[in-house]
Amino acid sequence: MKTISTLIMVMAAITLSAQSNLEGTWFTEKGHTSETLKFKKDGEVIIHQVDENDESMITEGHYYYEAGSDLLVIIKWHGDQASTLKYRFNADDNRLELNQFYPALENQLFDKGPSLADL
Repeated sequence: MKTISTLIMVMAAITLSAQSNLEGTWFTEKGHTSETLKFKKDGEVIIHQVDENDESMITEGHYYYEAGSDLLVIIKWHGDQASTLKYRFNADDNRLELNQFYPALENQLFDKGPSLADL
């Protein structure tokens, strides 16, 4: 029993420390559209998209990745329905590159937004 609880705690610690790398708000613009990703510490993500007609859509979801892996999975919730997006990602302090490979191929580059301490 101790072994199982120790293993679960180690896995949770690895996941939480890995997720803190993406934590925060990321912005991108493509032409007349923009997208904001807000990664929260608890694995929740909020996606805000504005299209060329200035119509805004906010989607909630969850994200997951493991330390040492470049695979990022985002599950977007649409009411009681869900969709899954899979990416290869590269993140540093100020840039996030997402290379989506499921369900479509798409590349996006995001910039880090200001933290609350900077405001």
